Amino acid sequence: MAYSWKLSEIRTLLRTLISRPDTDQISDDNLDLKINEYYQNVFPLAVDVPELRGWHEQETGVDDSGKYSLSASVLRLDEPMFINGEQIRFYQDEGEFFAKYPRTDSGTAYYITEPSLAIGSSSKSAVLNSAFSYEIADYSYSKAAAETELSGDTVPQNKYGAWRLEIDTDGTIAVVEASENSSGYDTPAKAVEGLSSESSSKACMGFVTAINTSGTFVPGTTDLDASGVTATFCDGKHKDRDRPIAVLMGKDGCFYLGPKPDDIYLFESRKVIRPTELSGDDDTPLNVRWGAAIAYGTAILIKTEEGEGLEAEKVKVYEDYLKTFNRNRLIQTTRNKRAKPRC
Repeated sequence: MAYSWKLSEIRTLLRTLISRPDTDQISDDNLDLKINEYYQNVFPLAVDVPELRGWHEQETGVDDSGKYSLSASVLRLDEPMFINGEQIRFYQDEGEFFAKYPRTDSGTAYYITEPSLAIGSSSKSAVLNSAFSYEIADYSYSKAAAETELSGDTVPQNKYGAWRLEIDTDGTIAVVEASENSSGYDTPAKAVEGLSSESSSKACMGFVTAINTSGTFVPGTTDLDASGVTATFCDGKHKDRDRPIAVLMGKDGCFYLGPKPDDIYLFESRKVIRPTELSGDDDTPLNVRWGAAIAYGTAILIKTEEGEGLEAEKVKVYEDYLKTFNRNRLIQTTRNKRAKPRC
């Protein structure tokens, strides 16, 4: 009889492999948890099959933190990885990556904890910062939450302006505007480029960009949430930003681009897809050919957790299944050589 490899059939084979045929030895619910733990989190990484592979896309922005979340359906990202079609370096070691591309800014003046710049609460034309700490010349300082009005030239309608907020050792916050705000900029990235380099004697809190499609933008007067106004807020130094050339798949399930982007880019990467869990007795894997391998893999998982290990001959059967799946994928890839799909 041919198996359709429903969950109930996978469970039955699993009971045979671990020699626990009765539900009083281990319940069906507990077996199903282990089956799905293997099927969703282990099996996709053990095989290279088209059903569990795809392409992930992420558009960046000038105010991005450099950290990006993945949906629950994505188990991890894999090489090759690209920014606007050019391949970039993939880091797997967090220490190495963050040593080269720190989470927060560094230098002689920078914030220690995030100011979390946002629209003011009492004044909508002001920029609000939360309580934060910062460092200047190896000494640390703290600043309470405050609101700072933007200042400088009026920005023409449909043009972008940019402003940097920086703080000195006395806790005084100053606003520095982009050099051509009076003429405006075509993009927020160009506006940010118009900001002068950060001072070594003042800690950079971050920067703000704004455009008003309903009229001019008057800093300190026009509300940052007014109709027609689009404002963005970003903590940190704008000069530390650039076109990303590296990526890290973090242990937290997020991925990080380094350096933080200074403009709109398209990040593309291969991804490993986490399949939907098998919940009902009649549920089957994405490909029913995987059924026996899932049972054997789950048996190895259970036995390993118990410190026993599965019999060598059964492990060999499992490995043969994986070799078959991966060999078929290799043959298919060889016949259709393409580095990545392009539109």
